Amino acid sequence: MRVLGRGRAMQTKSYKRVLLAWEMGGGLGHVLPLKRLASQYINMGCHVTVALSDLHYRNFFLDLNITFIKAPVVRPIKNHTIDRVKSMVEILYHNGWSSYLTINKVINKWRKIFTLYQPDILVADFSPAAFLAGRNLVRSISIGNSFCIPDRKPDLSFPYINVEDKDRLVIEDCERKVLSNVNRLIRNNSSKNQLIQCGDLFYGEETKISVHKDLDIYQRKSDSISYYNGSTFEPKKESEHYFQTSKPKVLAYIKNIPRWKNHIDKFIDKNNCEL
Repeated sequence: MRVLGRGRAMQTKSYKRVLLAWEMGGGLGHVLPLKRLASQYINMGCHVTVALSDLHYRNFFLDLNITFIKAPVVRPIKNHTIDRVKSMVEILYHNGWSSYLTINKVINKWRKIFTLYQPDILVADFSPAAFLAGRNLVRSISIGNSFCIPDRKPDLSFPYINVEDKDRLVIEDCERKVLSNVNRLIRNNSSKNQLIQCGDLFYGEETKISVHKDLDIYQRKSDSISYYNGSTFEPKKESEHYFQTSKPKVLAYIKNIPRWKNHIDKFIDKNNCEL
């Protein structure tokens, strides 16, 4: 297995201590990719520590010789509610990032983890606090699906939602407050490189998205990211496509609930799409 970075191939065997992390979201979509990577790193002789936001999922790693720890997580603040999610920055705002004290407490916990376990590299899925805490301390790779790694744009609004002017004002206000808290924390830790936008929280020194490029909801054209197959960091071939069709393509990410599938089937039939 190779990790690609900065114009040259870099062998992962140079990493002795690997920290895998997962903060936000829920379910096996975050856990199983980490397990596959953990197995790969172990086979290369690395010591692997896994920080999970929910330690109940450690049962999926019991066949591997790794260390488990609880990931520090920014928790939602009471009375912060959101009716309909229109952007990633709203998710941050309503999940604790509107409070400087809350963020600072979590960042300090992550830094203690870095001090205790001395990782050579951080590989993290949907883990903005870990990336923020690890700035200038540890080499980092961001992994995850295209939803969990939003495109680098000012408001982090989702491309599949029509954002009205009144909604955009709310989003912009959320971003100002979150960005102000983040940059205050960076200044207080004697770092000069402040963030320009909240989207930077989801990016490591390298960023690898575990979907086919055709299915990236942002349809990014940036050269600063790459796509991988979800189990190793081997890059996808340029000629690889999810499928070829003249019909509109639909990506449906749904749980195993029959009534949801019925709705999807009706939508596909009505719009003559490929699912």
